[in-house]
Amino acid sequence: MTDEKKKKIVRIVGVGGAAAVVPHLLGYQPAVDDVTMMVIAGPDVGAVTNMVGGLTGPHLPLMFAQASQVLGRGTQVAIFGWSDELSNRTLAASTFAFDAGFSVEIVGVVEHGEVTVYRRDGEQVDPPKVEQLRDFEDADNALGVAPAASRQEALSEVRETGELRRGDDKRIYLHTPTARAEIAGTTLDKLADTGTAPLTEVREMLACISTRVVRDAFAVEMVRAGHDHSAEFLAVWRSCDPQEKAWLAPVATLAHLRLGSPVRAAQAVLLSDPDPLVRWLQQIALAQMRPDWLVDQLRNLEPEADLARADSIYFGQLAAALDPEALQEIEGVNSSLDQHVNSPLDQHANDWVTVSDIARASYDEGIER
Repeated sequence: MTDEKKKKIVRIVGVGGAAAVVPHLLGYQPAVDDVTMMVIAGPDVGAVTNMVGGLTGPHLPLMFAQASQVLGRGTQVAIFGWSDELSNRTLAASTFAFDAGFSVEIVGVVEHGEVTVYRRDGEQVDPPKVEQLRDFEDADNALGVAPAASRQEALSEVRETGELRRGDDKRIYLHTPTARAEIAGTTLDKLADTGTAPLTEVREMLACISTRVVRDAFAVEMVRAGHDHSAEFLAVWRSCDPQEKAWLAPVATLAHLRLGSPVRAAQAVLLSDPDPLVRWLQQIALAQMRPDWLVDQLRNLEPEADLARADSIYFGQLAAALDPEALQEIEGVNSSLDQHVNSPLDQHANDWVTVSDIARASYDEGIER
């Protein structure tokens, strides 16, 4: 098992220091028409969210309103734009943030490394005389890595895929959902204990988690187990082909959060297929949820009960099949499970405020928030 990266405390000094740290926290240099909000006080200090240039008109206030519900009204933030020519966009965003309930402490436009500070009414002012804004935990050790030049470049590494895909032996569908979750967990245990597993077993593991109820039960157990295997799962995920990688991106996002890497989690969730979990994962990545808090939340779930309900439906539909031994019928039963059984994470995700469909469309285009 790989060791977690050592976390460090970073001290932000002055407005210039806050602006300088933003690209590192995002993992890339914002585009000229982006607007970035950075939390400078409160429990989630250091959290950043980037409102991309494609989000205009009514979508920006909606994004700020939803971010306020995640981070909390009264949260102290700085709003940064990245081009003097588009300073009006930055000023408008600061008004949207204020209207959403944020305490907007700094409105700045960054150009060639220099920060021009404004009031929300557009009048230029001297930078606040603040020696130190706040210390925060650099969970990703992001300041030690040069940020990418753009969102697309930042995503290029996480987009790299291999050829690993699920096995095509349909006999895996003869196993109940509970049995599939156990097979997948056993293979992951083997990877963690020995550092290797036969390729056939890894492909079988991927086949086992090919329905949402099993995939998410597997994810919950992986994250909340005392013997966390998130690093081992991520090693498999990085080797998957694009289709498998998109299907398993929500699990990879949870794994990154479990390892204390919110920036990498935010990148991973961008690769996901449309999925009910995507919005919830986006929000906890934004809030930079502490790994121990995430684990505590997942301990409240009961994936075993969801798997048991899936088993009942599996057996009921299997008994109704004209030829219960026919693998094509078994596969049909397998594919219908997700229509009748909630994933163990479904209700948990539904308890959170959702981000807009407009933002989801931006993710589909490979655009970072």
